[in-house]
Amino acid sequence: MIGIVVVFFDLLITFSFWCSMLALKKLQNAQEQEIDGSTVSAPDFTVMVTQEPHLESLDDLPGVYYAWAENICSQEANSMMKDQDTGFIDPN
Repeated sequence: MIGIVVVFFDLLITFSFWCSMLALKKLQNAQEQEIDGSTVSAPDFTVMVTQEPHLESLDDLPGVYYAWAENICSQEANSMMKDQDTGFIDPN
């Protein structure tokens, strides 16, 4: 007798769980559309790098980096290169 009661309650709980999953399935589609419409994702903040990597050998890289640094420094304003103590332009 106890076994029949246990099986009956087990079937009742399983059926109620199945019905709740069916109800949640309909809500899931609506919720996914709402979340996708207002969610900020990673592509909203990404930057695409289009520069090709340098193909120079390792022996040539110090010269490439020196030329790069020289180019950046040549674009700076002369006021940035003044020595704070003397006021003269620093050649280095």
